[in-house]
Amino acid sequence: PVRAFMKQIDGLGVNPVLIRVLYSDDRGEFAYEQTLQDINAKYSGLDLEFISDRNLFTDKITEFASEHENKSLYYIAGTPGMNSFLTDKLIGLGIEKSRIITDVFTGY
Repeated sequence: PVRAFMKQIDGLGVNPVLIRVLYSDDRGEFAYEQTLQDINAKYSGLDLEFISDRNLFTDKITEFASEHENKSLYYIAGTPGMNSFLTDKLIGLGIEKSRIITDVFTGY
């Protein structure tokens, strides 16, 4: 989902206002890493970060949600357990459920 999302941004060729992509993998194995970095480098409104530490990942989510609150959409693509955990975390931070979009993705 991350690759398709970023390829769509690149295909449109329009610099987004603010899109923050936190790509997390505990093993530090990121599919299409170079492709995603290349797309990220083209757009100042796109902010991609690869994270392999679970605590840092949740801290970054907390930081973003605290700053942007319900002014942002939150797109989560992961396992059912991760989606549920992050949805509950965001709701606990005051994010409205209608601002959270989930997509089940179990990996390659």
